[in-house]
Amino acid sequence: MKLYGFQIYKRKSIRGPIAYVFTDASSDFDSKKSCAGIVIDSTDVFEKLSADIDYYDNIAVCEAQAVRLSIAIAHKHNIDAIIIHTDCETLVKSIINPTGKEPEDLRAEIKRIKKESRNLSLVSIVLVSRFLTEEAHKLALGRLREIR
Repeated sequence: MKLYGFQIYKRKSIRGPIAYVFTDASSDFDSKKSCAGIVIDSTDVFEKLSADIDYYDNIAVCEAQAVRLSIAIAHKHNIDAIIIHTDCETLVKSIINPTGKEPEDLRAEIKRIKKESRNLSLVSIVLVSRFLTEEAHKLALGRLREIR
């Protein structure tokens, strides 16, 4: 697996500590339910959470929702800079080098990510192996089992 990193948004100066965020999404195609798992770790905040998200057949759209949710949570905690770790190669490649052939739902979600990123000084996204997002994956799966 190649590692990709991409800076979605950066101001000239960062006003606070950087938070490391690990995201994952899981979907149940039978019940048409999706959940996100997010772990945020900074000097001031350590939070693990799961949340219901909109269901899509394309898991990359669900992964994008998890990323967008993590940006909103960082903003809520007054975290000014985040580095988001995801295991969704489709999402990261679509952000870095969009082909225009991505599904409309994915393009719309990426547009929302970029718009909401403007509230922070730094938002970067990094493609990592599942090993590094395992805790977020467990949170998403656990929530999915609860709501099925």
